[in-house]
Amino acid sequence: MMKKLFCLILLVCGLSALHAELNPPHRYFELGVDVEAAVANSWFSVTDFFQETLVVDFTKMSQQLNNGLGVNFDLNAGVNMDINVGSIFRLGVFGGLSGTGQFNLSQGIIDFLAEGNASGDHSIEAGVVVDSLLYAEAGASFQTFVKNLGISFSPVVFLPMVYIPRTEMTAMVVPSEDGTRIDVRADAAVYSILGIEQFESAINVNEILDINTMGLDISLGAEYALFPFLDIGASVRNIPIIPGRLKYKTDITASFEYTTEGMFDSMLGKDDESGEEKKSSDESSDAIRLPEKSQYLEDPQTVRRPTYIGLSASYRPFGEWFNVRGGIDFVINTPFYVNFNLGAGFHLLRMSRLGGHLFNFTLDTGYQQRMWTQRIGLVLNLRAFELDLSVSSCSGNFLRSFMGAGLGVGVGVRLGF
Repeated sequence: MMKKLFCLILLVCGLSALHAELNPPHRYFELGVDVEAAVANSWFSVTDFFQETLVVDFTKMSQQLNNGLGVNFDLNAGVNMDINVGSIFRLGVFGGLSGTGQFNLSQGIIDFLAEGNASGDHSIEAGVVVDSLLYAEAGASFQTFVKNLGISFSPVVFLPMVYIPRTEMTAMVVPSEDGTRIDVRADAAVYSILGIEQFESAINVNEILDINTMGLDISLGAEYALFPFLDIGASVRNIPIIPGRLKYKTDITASFEYTTEGMFDSMLGKDDESGEEKKSSDESSDAIRLPEKSQYLEDPQTVRRPTYIGLSASYRPFGEWFNVRGGIDFVINTPFYVNFNLGAGFHLLRMSRLGGHLFNFTLDTGYQQRMWTQRIGLVLNLRAFELDLSVSSCSGNFLRSFMGAGLGVGVGVRLGF
């Protein structure tokens, strides 16, 4: 009996070694479409926005937040076609649209709204930070295995569409005995593929697809089956070769001024010297000024995609039906940040010799694109047809990422044989 059990264990390990890969393909030929989007903030939950009145507790917000109120978004949509001839030759072509962005209201403003000017200064100066990048891409990928070592290479042409460099804007909060004035002045440069005046007429497709505005970068990767139950990998993605260029610049000037007489006294119900309760009166003015025409740049703004230096691993302690995986990416960008994730997956009923199972259920946690993310994924693979679904709760704040402070959804469809 023990001998049979030992032989069975060797057989399972042998099968795992034959398919020991980080991301094995599921079909010899495949067409795929994927769409994934996420929007998150560091405080409010999704359900808060469905209430009749949105209640903001600045005191609680000030106590629990450390880095201000942030709003993030991440968008990825793409199509792909892959040909997989065993582990020797794997070729794919792909294209898509991707975008990321962040808006952050500094902790100083939140603390002031919660506690007033406890320091005794006559004014405080706080900041608002914004950045964003939206681009289209098209590329090819090649992968091959030599025994247990797999290497990959992927050149990508990308076309920047909208780019807002990291911009810090100033907000001045001035308290006084008569009230409080919040004065915001923001000047942001938005670089784009077209000028705003061009949207009023027929868009010139040839100008959009100008090869002189396109950028080029490459990605390199390697993975190794260290043991039948453990695979490790390393990659450098988006190594810049040629930067993209944007020829139009639009200067956006935004101003916001809000004055409240006795705002905090009124909130506390304090009376004035005559014994009458103070009544608050406020006035505000705001304006966002857009020029009628964008500025054409003789010296275009260069754009590079963030470069990712990554490490990853997949551990299968009981065979291919269950794995624990993790990864970390050092993101060379402004600002520099780190992505990481840890997850587990259950994979039941193998559907092909290449890889892929009928039923796949995954759980992931991590920090991706400056958002904490808790993700659940389900993949139904019927061999010729595959449906990928995912939903995630995300936030710029770790604890809030478990409370629905943001929502991410993903849908993918695969066809092939």
